[in-house]
Amino acid sequence: MQRVIAAAVLIVLMALAFSRIVQHQSEGSGQALLKERGEVNVYDVEREQTVVAYRSGFAPEVMKDKLTDLEYHVAFEAGTERPFTSPLNKNKRSGVYKSIVSGNDLFHSDHKFDSGTGWPSFYRPVNESNIELREDNSLFMKRVEVVDAVSGAHLGHVFKDGPPPTGLRYCINGAALKFVEGVPFKEPPQ
Repeated sequence: MQRVIAAAVLIVLMALAFSRIVQHQSEGSGQALLKERGEVNVYDVEREQTVVAYRSGFAPEVMKDKLTDLEYHVAFEAGTERPFTSPLNKNKRSGVYKSIVSGNDLFHSDHKFDSGTGWPSFYRPVNESNIELREDNSLFMKRVEVVDAVSGAHLGHVFKDGPPPTGLRYCINGAALKFVEGVPFKEPPQ
């Protein structure tokens, strides 16, 4: 009986080890390796292609001298700018919105809309790989935080009350963004 139990335990352990190997391979050796090396694939709007971005050089102590107090507060302390204070909220020019920290392309003016909330709002990012979504239970609320996939900088939150075609509203602090005018948007390949 003990041999049967020992054999069953061994089979379970081997199955678990095999499933981890398969999972690692199914993630694609590229993505798993990139994460281990501190790299991430993101879509570059100007180049119209996926590029490798490096997740280094964005430590809060390094960025403190490169950002304004408000930009630092929003990006590294998950702060929020006051509504209707960002010039990017009413920006109607065509172009791309980049991370103030990493320069990663985040949103495009083609996907911007006036939500009336006082913060720049978009119904989609330029590519899902350029942002990360995290659970945020601060302030006694359950929300979804949006962060820059390259630097991890806080951008804002996403809500399920946006316009078609996604029904999402990415409510983003203007202080977390820099705008580059005149960059057209071409849909990334699937």
